[in-house]
Amino acid sequence: MVVCGLGRIGWHHADCCGNTKGLSLVGVCDTNKDVLQKAKVSFKVPVFTSSEEMLSQVNGDMVVVATPSHLHAEMVMQAFKQGYHVMVEKPMARNAAEAKKMIMAANQAKKYLTVNQSMRYQPDTLFIKQLKVVLSEKYFKFIREDMALRKEPIGKSGRNSMEEQ
Repeated sequence: MVVCGLGRIGWHHADCCGNTKGLSLVGVCDTNKDVLQKAKVSFKVPVFTSSEEMLSQVNGDMVVVATPSHLHAEMVMQAFKQGYHVMVEKPMARNAAEAKKMIMAANQAKKYLTVNQSMRYQPDTLFIKQLKVVLSEKYFKFIREDMALRKEPIGKSGRNSMEEQ
């Protein structure tokens, strides 16, 4: 596996790869040379400032694209041309047209393309989803998954306190 982009999320992917049975990190790239020096020491893999150079020089089968989203489409297309499967961080692309091109390129290359949804099954996220169900019945009307209106007016004290209701 290779990782493009060593910000907080990219670094986490690279670190997890080294701690996951069956995965091995074979290269990383970033434009920040200080970060690359730290990565070289931490991960003991080749480091690159260019994703194109890394993809052509290392032997991996999957690339994680964890760069700023305006770079995703270009890097994903490069990865498919080099024969890699791709996991891209969200948002997948800047717009639907870029996303469609990425999907078409994956199909043409007969490679997997997935968008990372890492928070979906973490215990705190699952707890909040359960809490939302309980609270929504008593206190809130959910308009969308991420937007709610209070069912009752604010408490007698004027504070937004559920304890008063």
